Amino acid sequence: MDIQAGKAIQRGPQNTLAGGYAAQPIGITVEGANILTRSLMIFGQGTMRCHPHLKEMVDLIHSEDSQADTRFNKVLGKTISFSVKNAFRSLAKSYLPFTRGAASALPEVRKYEKRMNSLAAKLAPMADLSLLVLGGDLKKAEMLSARLGDVMSYMYAAMAVVRFYEQRVENRNEALPYFEYAIQWCLLKGETALNDFITNFSNTPVRGLMRLLTNTYTSSVKGISDDLKRELSAAAMQDTSIKTQLTHLVKVIPGDGNDINEQAFKAKHAVMPQLKKIQKALRKTPVVPFISFEHAVGKLHAAGELTAEEVALVIDYNDKRKVAIRVDEFTFDLELLDKDLTLVNESGNKKADAA
Repeated sequence: MDIQAGKAIQRGPQNTLAGGYAAQPIGITVEGANILTRSLMIFGQGTMRCHPHLKEMVDLIHSEDSQADTRFNKVLGKTISFSVKNAFRSLAKSYLPFTRGAASALPEVRKYEKRMNSLAAKLAPMADLSLLVLGGDLKKAEMLSARLGDVMSYMYAAMAVVRFYEQRVENRNEALPYFEYAIQWCLLKGETALNDFITNFSNTPVRGLMRLLTNTYTSSVKGISDDLKRELSAAAMQDTSIKTQLTHLVKVIPGDGNDINEQAFKAKHAVMPQLKKIQKALRKTPVVPFISFEHAVGKLHAAGELTAEEVALVIDYNDKRKVAIRVDEFTFDLELLDKDLTLVNESGNKKADAA
């Protein structure tokens, strides 16, 4: 929406974003990360189901069985042992980077897998300490619970990025900038959420212990470099197999906005050599006044810089480019004007020439 600007808010058949933009609140409010899900359910409810001993402990507390006390003591011992192991695991992976394992066979994945393992190791004692100090009130401390849920969510997203890159990508060289940016973004968000959780934990002594266990004494987190953003931007402008793979669910209908954009995209890639040739010629012999692209191309053709075939190619590209960046135009009766400024009625038939 930001990139397409006015075209994105001008409703019409060529606007490829309006439908998705209008439906986005539904996805956010009904099916997505609404405030209830994020603050209460992801971590607050998930803890009970994911902890290896917590649910059994709660069941035993409410049990009338004569052996419940004995069994509870055993489960409590297991829980304490589990928490101590989590604490030492976090200490090791926080202060000793060589202890962070990685199972991937791809070297570009292994370094991020180690960061994921470190973040997962830090999350475990944070969850244990939260339950120990806050207990059932953790669900009431919604902002803290939400941040622990954020760590889990971004870890899940990071794992999905790795699996997609390892198992689904057809050409990893083309996909590398996409992978690098996506995995770094997930880890950045997850590490930031963990830092914010520790910073805002209410119990000062426990907050100090959390910092010790996770080697988190500052709120700074490694960000995404401008170089990677530029690399991704350049990669996104190429007509590659990863672009096709990532957009395969976009159904292109002849004549619709997606079709128009795709035609312009492919037309530009087809004339890249000619566009570079035009740019070089204009630097050597500027066309003044530069009335229009067509005018400049005609002057270069007259000067022998471009052949007739090259002129036809670049003019065809420029026509498609103009159609791709234009907005839908209507009369006061809300009848659509096509690119030739002719009226189009609801059945798709052209009416009288508007000119």
